[in-house]
Amino acid sequence: MTQSQRIVKNVLAGGLSTALGGLLHLLAILIVARHVSVRDFGSYSFMLAFAFILQRLSDLGVCNILMRDMAISPRSIGSLLGGALALAWIVTATLILLMFAGVLIIPFDRETGLLTVVMGIGGASQFQCGLYGATLRSQEDNELQALGFVLHKIILLAMISGFALLGLTLRVVVLSHLVSNICQWLFYRWLVIQRYARPKLRIDTALWKYLAVNSIPIGAAGVVRLLAEQADILILAWLTDSRAVALFSGPYKIAAGLRFVPQAMMIAAYPHYARTASSSSHSYDFREAYERGLKGMMLFAFPVALMFLFHPDLLAIGLLGRRYAASASAMRLLSMGVFLLFIASIYPYVITALDRQRVLFISSTIALVIRVSLDFILTPHWGFVAPCLSLAVSESALVAMWIGSMWRLGFPVPLGKLLWRPIVASVLTAPLVCAFHPHSLFLLAPAMLPAIAVYVVALFMLGTFSTDDIRVFRESIDFVRPLVYSWSRQLQRKPS
Repeated sequence: MTQSQRIVKNVLAGGLSTALGGLLHLLAILIVARHVSVRDFGSYSFMLAFAFILQRLSDLGVCNILMRDMAISPRSIGSLLGGALALAWIVTATLILLMFAGVLIIPFDRETGLLTVVMGIGGASQFQCGLYGATLRSQEDNELQALGFVLHKIILLAMISGFALLGLTLRVVVLSHLVSNICQWLFYRWLVIQRYARPKLRIDTALWKYLAVNSIPIGAAGVVRLLAEQADILILAWLTDSRAVALFSGPYKIAAGLRFVPQAMMIAAYPHYARTASSSSHSYDFREAYERGLKGMMLFAFPVALMFLFHPDLLAIGLLGRRYAASASAMRLLSMGVFLLFIASIYPYVITALDRQRVLFISSTIALVIRVSLDFILTPHWGFVAPCLSLAVSESALVAMWIGSMWRLGFPVPLGKLLWRPIVASVLTAPLVCAFHPHSLFLLAPAMLPAIAVYVVALFMLGTFSTDDIRVFRESIDFVRPLVYSWSRQLQRKPS
């Protein structure tokens, strides 16, 4: 299987599993909401958030670094994973002790506290799941990682549905989460042992120090990005009212939710970035992959941004309801943010592949300062649309810093060459996008098909795609036969 075929296969696996897994998880949450009291559902929502925070805190970028290193050195999977798993157990044990200590110290309902700890244990156990999943992704077996993700949601939904027939309580809901997490963990472990190596836990302080030094900037950058998102809402709530918060947060959640599309693409390409960036002899391959990835993000971003720019009212009312009709102005301004979110998605991966994680943290912190400062300056005058402007300015500064960092590392990008063709194609498409204005969101997608066709034809007529681009595309879409062949070979291969 060629590299382009692997990337397409992995993008499809990530996208389909995210959509299917998200739907199954939503169904499980809805069943819980319908079968427990409002108070218990509130406690459950808190427990979910707590488990998610613990999952993020326990990892802090270790999985990304491990994925990069195992992609570069597949023969070291056993030793790298064994040392990382030992570190994960230490971190998990420490978090569990802190959680139990918190239950003993903090004065609240003891049963709720213990259930929160159990949910937290499930969240912390995702560190081990993430390490095994990183192993699968490092070898570009993302379909297997996606299978485990969907299997986790199926087990969770099946257990909650079964208990709902017998009488659903908060205890069995928490138990269902813990069991589904353990099943996913065991499934990933079995796959890694069968396909690559049997990891053995080992004390490796040098590896732990290396992982900490390299992963903490990534984790810290992620925390800073999360703070930037929450700062908009907090400042808006402080300076205005809850209605303004709702009119901004609704459109923003829609725009931010689109990030899973470019993220799935970049995760699929990350092992290739890591391998080509690891050696100076492959610098041309890395440059080509970097430029092709950035070009692809731009081509996807323009039509999505056009939808936000020309049909904000339809998106706001169709997705949020008529009560959010006033948020159309925020939705329109977020068109720039959507474009930048697509472009920005490539840089955490290419910068990490080049082992420059500190750049991510420093630049993200500067962008946070810009965003918060603008929120305080603009919100008293512009209300709920002010964070949209702050987002556009701060994200523009962030992308500029990342492009400049890549330039200094020896990988300048021809922005003018990459941008002018999709800009012209978008300008040609814009009148058609404006002309079609369906009355419902359901009709928006088919109504936009002519505009999309004009956009694609314009890109071809302007020479956007080189002969090599077209060859790689044709090659990549024929990934099914090589995938089936590789599976049959893996079934015959015995683990070393």
